[in-house]
Amino acid sequence: AIAELTDRLNTVNIEYNIIGSGELKESYEQLVNDYNLNKYINFHGDKTLGQVIEFMYDSDIFLSPSYEALNGDIEGIPTVLMEAMSTGLTVVSTYHSGIPELIENEVNGLLCKEKDHKELSVKLHSLIREYDKRVNLAQKARETVENIHNNNTLNDQLVSHYSKLLNK
Repeated sequence: AIAELTDRLNTVNIEYNIIGSGELKESYEQLVNDYNLNKYINFHGDKTLGQVIEFMYDSDIFLSPSYEALNGDIEGIPTVLMEAMSTGLTVVSTYHSGIPELIENEVNGLLCKEKDHKELSVKLHSLIREYDKRVNLAQKARETVENIHNNNTLNDQLVSHYSKLLNK
């Protein structure tokens, strides 16, 4: 997707920071080399939560394209998406497992089909070109987390439910 995006935009200032590690890291590094994307993509390895949050605040778009693993392993709703949304980032992810329960496409983020690098490239391009769209999606993402996935709100609801049960 990044290769297609850089081709589409010709000269563009893209910095794609990948945080974390895992069994696929070497194959991803090889892809970056094969497509000559070293000037756009940086691998940072594992970072502390504080360091991850610093990266988020220094970014414009948060990309987390989840997909079903060959062994059938899937994610639920990745917490990192909620963390990114809470920082006011525009998020881009995939129609995967529980992610559409958190992100509504074109409302509080963008969703693509799993492993569809062309669609991902097009959606990233739209966010780069349409600043107002990016800002609006980021605001809606923040509101979603504040209103629906806020720990204080969820704790208050839990206490209310228990209180009702105890009063019966």
